[in-house]
Parts: sequence; structure tokens; C-alpha cells
Amino acid sequence: MARRRIAFSAFAAVAAGALAVAGASPANAANIRQYQGADYASIETATHPWGRWVEVCDMEKDGNGVFAKFQNPIDFPNVQTVRDSNGSAAGCGNANVRNSTTAFQVCEEGFWGITCSAWKDA
Repeated sequence: MARRRIAFSAFAAVAAGALAVAGASPANAANIRQYQGADYASIETATHPWGRWVEVCDMEKDGNGVFAKFQNPIDFPNVQTVRDSNGSAAGCGNANVRNSTTAFQVCEEGFWGITCSAWKDA
């Protein structure tokens, strides 16, 4: 009985440690968000060897496409574009952009052309 308790306690400690590590994942990192109407883009504040996680979401069922531009003045090309390719259906466009990204904006393609939010510091 005592061995079972020790084994269970050891398992519980390992599981708690695994949850603590999982809690430190990029999904829980802080994000900066910019809106164009109800549509938005967000960029993770943390940097990683693979870049910074971004998300672009079309939240309006208006048939207009949504994309975001991520400005990167020290790299070529100096603007990366990420699109929400499925429109207002569930799910957003996701990608990694360079750690040196300094600003971003959200744009919507409509009947009258492209409308973009102001640039927001990243």
C-alpha cells in the first residue's frame, strides 16, 4: 500500500511538472493586437529561434478578404504578408514572422479597394 502511494505521488509530481512546462508554451505568451473593424491581427511579444507567432482573423461575414502586413526594416523582403485564407469560417491564418518585426497593420479587401488600419508597434 505504501509503495502504491509513493508511486502515485511520483506520478503526480511528474504530471504537475509536465503541466507547468506546457503552460509556458507560446500559446500562453502575451500578444499585441490590432483591429480593422472586427477583423484583427495579433503578434506574440516573445521571440523564438523560429520567429514570432502571428494570427490574422476575418471576423466579419462580408465576403471581404483580410490580411496583415508585418514590417521588418532590417530584412528582405521588409514586409511579410499573412492572410486568413478561409474567410470568416472558423480558424485564422497563422505563421511565424521574423523576430525583428517592428510594426504591423490589418487590411481588408473590399468592393471599393483595400482599407488598412494604422501601423501598430510590435
